[in-house]
Amino acid sequence: MRISPSWLLSSEEVRQMRRGFTLIELLVVIAIIAILAA
Repeated sequence: MRISPSWLLSSEEVRQMRRGFTLIELLVVIAIIAILAA
């Protein structure tokens, strides 16, 4: 059984993950701000 933690991913995989994850992070941050401002 092979375990590959996120910090052992190749730079290309990390780049692809970050490209999609930053959009999710932005949506989450905007949602939190909207809830706090409401």
